[in-house]
Amino acid sequence: MPTRYRADGRLPHGVTLIELMVGLTLVGILLSWGVPSFIGLYQRNLLAAQTERLASDLYHARSEAIKRNLPVVICRSIDTANCTPSSQSVADWGIGWISFVNRDNDKIRDPGEELLRVGTSVPERVSLRFNRWWRLTFRPNGRAGNGTFTLCDPDRNQYKITIYLSGRTRISKQREAVEGCPKS
Repeated sequence: MPTRYRADGRLPHGVTLIELMVGLTLVGILLSWGVPSFIGLYQRNLLAAQTERLASDLYHARSEAIKRNLPVVICRSIDTANCTPSSQSVADWGIGWISFVNRDNDKIRDPGEELLRVGTSVPERVSLRFNRWWRLTFRPNGRAGNGTFTLCDPDRNQYKITIYLSGRTRISKQREAVEGCPKS
């Protein structure tokens, strides 16, 4: 098929229908190959970001307890102002959490006790559990009780934040099935 020129001698702008169909087919193939990879990457980064957010609040609570020489409590909270108790030994912290200076050492936030940080709820796909009830207290020397926070998603990506008696924390990433994670 001969090339058609415009009246001024230049080639026309645009593409033929066949060229457009081939281009759209190639774009479709590339998207079907690449999009699932980006979704998986997004989900893994979402879990890692939630882990870092909680770990940051734990570090902050410990450092404030040492700095102020007062106990600091971090507990699960649905209303971002008071602790929300749980009767279960493995508490769901996905609802959110707060940390506060506990001047009277009663482990309950009273009026006038300074709220240090508020952690909002985690995304629906992420499960956040703590194996030592619904609160954790950092003493003025930085020490706390042993415990492990477990964050996981339906794809079985999992992070653990382990808190030692010394109050130090360690983050570890694991790839194993864990009880209590949401199902795919």
